[in-house]
Amino acid sequence: MNNEILNLVGRRLIKGEKKYGHENVTSNGRDFVEEALEEALDLAVYVAAKLIEIKQKENTMGRAIDMENHLNRLEVRLKLVEDALEEMIQTKVHHIDLTDTKDVKIKGVKIEPEVVKHEKTTRKRAEATT
Repeated sequence: MNNEILNLVGRRLIKGEKKYGHENVTSNGRDFVEEALEEALDLAVYVAAKLIEIKQKENTMGRAIDMENHLNRLEVRLKLVEDALEEMIQTKVHHIDLTDTKDVKIKGVKIEPEVVKHEKTTRKRAEATT
């Protein structure tokens, strides 16, 4: 890591040499304190801009996570509705008049009178025999 820091500083010195035409930055009469303060202000602007960018990404990610959580809750609710509908369908099967079951099919399974007993069917058969 130290070598990387030295490389960065070295590259800045080379860049300064190209920009100002000489390597020795101490003998050119510039006000280094003022320039350092100006650079510090520039740094504050750059850091603030980056911070805003990071927060915007976090907000976007936060919204995406919120949407994913909402979708998960909707999926759970949908499953509950599906289960309730399935139960209603199964309950409805028990209320079908099964006196003539040869054409009644649920989920591809033929319902036979011997398999499914129903109060209404039994009553109709009893009425038919009396």
